[in-house]
Amino acid sequence: MITTHDELPIIVATVPHEEIVTFKAQGGVPPYTWGTFGGLPPTGTKLWVETGLFSGAATEPSGAEPHRFTITVTDAAGTKVAKQFKLVVRPSMQPDKRQVVPPYVWGLLLLPGLAILWFVIRYARNTANTPGS
Repeated sequence: MITTHDELPIIVATVPHEEIVTFKAQGGVPPYTWGTFGGLPPTGTKLWVETGLFSGAATEPSGAEPHRFTITVTDAAGTKVAKQFKLVVRPSMQPDKRQVVPPYVWGLLLLPGLAILWFVIRYARNTANTPGS
């Protein structure tokens, strides 16, 4: 039986996670082998079949619904059980690089109290926008 709670920790897209969760099982005959079945974990994440470690950096946020996928565990006797999980992937705070085009630049400002403020600065342009110039 898989004992890991079905609601996984919330993660942020594009942020690498050494460990999102390590799936746990109880009963059966160790060692266990982990796998997926039905639905896929988010792109950019990986399930380590030997240990049950789930890690990586999801490439896209969940959207309106969380990612839903099924994890399986098989014991040494060949008994397989499955459990569905859901994972919320929040959008990254970084602006989409495709939307930040010159003459813009983005950066990070760390204020006292650890408040994070993203900002966009527009460089002044001396180029005339009049026809014929």
